[in-house]
Amino acid sequence: MEHEYLVCSKAFRRRPYYIFYATRDNFLHLTGVHSTLKSSQFFEKCLYGTLTESDFSFSSPYLSIHDVIGCAKKKSKALLLLDKLFSQGAVAEEDYRKGHVRADFALAAEGLTLCFTAPDRARPKSILGGNCIRNGEKVDLILRRGRGDELFDEIVLGDRRALADYSSVLEGKLANELLLNAC
Repeated sequence: MEHEYLVCSKAFRRRPYYIFYATRDNFLHLTGVHSTLKSSQFFEKCLYGTLTESDFSFSSPYLSIHDVIGCAKKKSKALLLLDKLFSQGAVAEEDYRKGHVRADFALAAEGLTLCFTAPDRARPKSILGGNCIRNGEKVDLILRRGRGDELFDEIVLGDRRALADYSSVLEGKLANELLLNAC
């Protein structure tokens, strides 16, 4: 949550890259849990391990109690695998569609698919268990910068060759040390 990421893939046709980030308010939604707490309170209690049974609500106008619990379990398992999105084998798909889920783009790896809305900087919209991308291409490059920083200064996924391949579309986005690595 203290970083922003830039992802490049040949799967992207509408844009050459997407920038994404998450906030504390995204966490509750992504878990699939229904709670009586505000999003920020839920995040804090998760972080410090102070959640109690009274913090949860198992009622839903759309799902049975069994379905609510099952959905939360699947999403929680997928959340534990988020780091896989930053590893070799990650794939991307633009204009992602699956059932009722619609997203500007999605990233997937072993065990999860993370869907994003991207008006300007993308935010997580939904998390699905399993790699649900069918028409994707591999993620070539993921860069990271500190939240609020102007330039990306770290390669998370990819290498100098991938950085060089995308350097023309990333003009003005890369820190000097990354530009030197691209050569």
